[in-house]
Amino acid sequence: MTDQEPRPERRTEPMADEVSGDGQDGTETTGIAPRYRVLLVVAWTLVALLLGYGVVNIVITASQLFTG
Repeated sequence: MTDQEPRPERRTEPMADEVSGDGQDGTETTGIAPRYRVLLVVAWTLVALLLGYGVVNIVITASQLFTG
């Protein structure tokens, strides 16, 4: 046997820096840059608004069809 140090025990709980990734200390866990995150929010907001507009138009058209 050689004079190597014994292997360290495996840790079962993540370290503190792995747990906190809320962006308060400069860490990001999502992997999305803040600039692109803003673009994603704007894009999904537009998609949601367009879908809502389409649903409202369908409801209005259907109500006009059934009411004469």
